[in-house]
Formats: sequence, structure tokens, C-alpha cells
Amino acid sequence: MFEEDVTSVTIPTRVGQITVLPHHTELVSILEPGELLVRTNDKEHPLAVSGGIVEVFNDTLAILADSAEHATDIDLERAEARAKELARELKSEVTMDMTTYSLLEKQLAHETARRDVAKKWRKLS
Repeated sequence: MFEEDVTSVTIPTRVGQITVLPHHTELVSILEPGELLVRTNDKEHPLAVSGGIVEVFNDTLAILADSAEHATDIDLERAEARAKELARELKSEVTMDMTTYSLLEKQLAHETARRDVAKKWRKLS
């Protein structure tokens, strides 16, 4: 989705939000659902990501995301409806195996991230 020189990238990781700048120390981390913000010299590029892997090596940042969408491409109403539907499903199930629960939880985190990114950047536009 993005392959160019950037000034910084702010990334949601399992240990919290990090910002990668030029000459950043090498690292590998888990990408969590949330807002990924790519900054170039003249613009900010917000994306909603659902998870994946982050690697910084040799002054190069590689992000392998399970999914990523530009904030402007997100259908806010659809994301809100889907997040509500998933939350109701998680709440209503009395018994659920761990695999199903984990899948629903991951889907809910993804839809919540999509909704939050779309709302935030719609206000700023």
C-alpha cells in the first residue's frame, strides 16, 4: 500500500504505540489492530490495520498487515454496524469455544479500529 521514503510512521503494537523515525534501531514486533499513521514531508496518511508483523532493519520499515485500509476508503456506517453486531454476538453467547471466541474478538478489534480511524479522520478533513 505504501512504498516510498517517509518522515515517520506511528504504529500500534502489542506493547503500545511506537513511532519509527529514520535510523531507528532494529526491531520486530506484533502489529495490533488500530491506526497506523504514515507521515511524508507534506502529508499524513492514516490507515486502519487489523494486525500483523512489524520489522525495522537496515533503516527500512516493513509492515506485513493482515489488512489495511486508508481512512478515506472506510465506510463508517458499515464499520459501526459490524462492530455492534460482533459485540452483541460476543455478549450473547453463554458458551463458546476458545477458537470461536478468539476469532470474534479479533474481528471486533478490527471493526472497532476501522470505525475509530474513519471517525477521527472524517472530523479532521
